[in-house]
Amino acid sequence: MPMLDSYGLDINRIDGTGVAQPPKIIVPGVSDQIMPADNYDQITVKGDADLIAANIKSGVDIFGVLGTYVGTGRQFVSGITTSIQPGISFNMVGGGAPVALPYVSVAGLTFKPKAIMLFASNSTYMTVYQSYLGDYYMGAGTGWCIVTAAYSSTQTSGYLSDFIETGNLSVTATTFQLPVWAGNIQYNWIAFE
Repeated sequence: MPMLDSYGLDINRIDGTGVAQPPKIIVPGVSDQIMPADNYDQITVKGDADLIAANIKSGVDIFGVLGTYVGTGRQFVSGITTSIQPGISFNMVGGGAPVALPYVSVAGLTFKPKAIMLFASNSTYMTVYQSYLGDYYMGAGTGWCIVTAAYSSTQTSGYLSDFIETGNLSVTATTFQLPVWAGNIQYNWIAFE
């Protein structure tokens, strides 16, 4: 009875009776490659139409395809501005009387931010803005922000309510105007797409 290897071939055959096969190098590409049957079963190497230079990071070689993709990712921009006093009125989430607060106004953006953070130069005041998809307080596409005072790692005092993106609170593709706690001081800001 013959002894068979894992491919079902007789391992007791006489030397020289098998057909020597050259080594095969299979490199995946954008389309399927079918290797003809020889001593073994037919082999299919699946291709992928997305294996193109435009989908691979620039300078990276994957299976002989040199990437050209230079993504932009999410944009962000930052700066320093001085808050403006006297204040103007901002509308609170959920209604109520508008609240007059100092504010910052920044122009020259090249995208509409989804998030903005402002930190006073003295590290005790902070404003955070986030665009919002909507809930029972706000309509779709409306943003809101929170203004705090005397913020530190151990306390947050002087917390003001949430403000809704209507009236004087405004964020566009080129500018933003947000309430802050204190007037006539510098604020560091960063805006994210």
